Amino acid sequence: MLEALRRLLTAEAAPRAAGAPDEDDDLRLAACALLVGLARADGEFSDAERHHIEEILGEQFGVPPAEAHALMTAADRSLAEAVDLHRFTSVITARYDDHGRERLAEMLWRVVDADGSFSQHEAYLIRRLGNHLDLPPGALNAARARAAARRTG
Repeated sequence: MLEALRRLLTAEAAPRAAGAPDEDDDLRLAACALLVGLARADGEFSDAERHHIEEILGEQFGVPPAEAHALMTAADRSLAEAVDLHRFTSVITARYDDHGRERLAEMLWRVVDADGSFSQHEAYLIRRLGNHLDLPPGALNAARARAAARRTG
């Protein structure tokens, strides 16, 4: 755990080298890590959840299908090395206004709903993410309603 913390602090303190990922890459990785982390919260990462994440990455972040798998792999690796979710949520809150964070909450709900079940682990994590993303009161429930309407519409 101390090694993971050292790597995190070193990565955040180091300046970007030429050819290093830009801020958009950081944003895509952070969002993907939250989506993948939520998909794995119930101990299972279903094909439906994977498909929804690939779809979201394409729609919202312009990630081509061929690159989505690599991004999810990188997100998985980042999640394994992360001390907590702050590493990812801080990138989101720094770059997104309320509307952007609410759109991300809707994306999170789309992943939760993808496999047709809603576990206690997913419920806990999505509430926690809502707090970390500094969502206004009611925004998480509104995002859930929009995700459900999209699924049925």
